[in-house]
Amino acid sequence: MNSCGNTPACARSRVVVRMSSGRLVWVDEDAVTLNELNATDKTPSFFLRGWNEDESAAAAEENRGRIAKFVQLQQDWDAEGLSDRISEVNVQDLRDVRAQLAGDDSQIEIRLGSVDQAKRLGPALQKLDQLRQTPRGPYVSYLVNEGERIFVGVVTGGRAFADTLDTTDSVPSQTDDQPRKQANKPKEKDSKARTPSKKVEQKRT
Repeated sequence: MNSCGNTPACARSRVVVRMSSGRLVWVDEDAVTLNELNATDKTPSFFLRGWNEDESAAAAEENRGRIAKFVQLQQDWDAEGLSDRISEVNVQDLRDVRAQLAGDDSQIEIRLGSVDQAKRLGPALQKLDQLRQTPRGPYVSYLVNEGERIFVGVVTGGRAFADTLDTTDSVPSQTDDQPRKQANKPKEKDSKARTPSKKVEQKRT
């Protein structure tokens, strides 16, 4: 394991990887393992997961691709102000990049697919924020953004199921149900209004 100081050049070229053991380790853009993350280091907003820990040329090549994707996402999300909402990004499979959220949403994973991952995070977070205002909010476990559609995974009663939303859809809230309930009221009055006529016919017979 090589050492790396806190120089600007070193800071630009390295990321923090969470190893399978749970250790947090600095790694440079050439997939060379440096030193462990220290308490005095400036901690990045989120970590990289999915590192191939094999000591082989093939593993190093894979890891360089993971670092390149990770750094790209980090730069894009920093620019959009989204990095603080993420704790880790799993780039084990670059065709299935996944972001684990931070803070109160730490149990939620957003699956970003194989393309446009940087662009897909923002709309998924917007849908999540809308869902948090509904009764389903506490039970959301994951979101899958496929571009035109977002699947929402909900866990309730020990079971998991998924809903599908278009990226332009709004999530119904409790207040959205009120017009529908009010629209049903005239039907109830109509049914009550027809009831006396039936009673009159019964008396005539």
